Amino acid sequence: MLTYLIQQSRELMIATAVARVLSGIYGISLFTQITAALPASSSADQDPVFKEVFYRELLPELRARGKAGLVISHDDRYFHLADRLVRLENGQVIAVESLSGS
Repeated sequence: MLTYLIQQSRELMIATAVARVLSGIYGISLFTQITAALPASSSADQDPVFKEVFYRELLPELRARGKAGLVISHDDRYFHLADRLVRLENGQVIAVESLSGS
């Protein structure tokens, strides 16, 4: 039960943060490994619906509202959705690619 409550609390914190971004309070937002804070039972690979909604619905909504989102992720399944992709290796920029973001 405690694990469930922690999971729900963290998911609520993420949802609240996204709602603040969409409300227009911020012009740019930073998202770091969006599911990293969730317990292992809800990790990225086990919560594909959350990631799909985040990358395919929430981020495009930010773009449509003229907001910038900086996403730090290791999940290359969504890299093609970016406007710009900056690749780092050992803390150094090794490549910058402009993409269509669609």
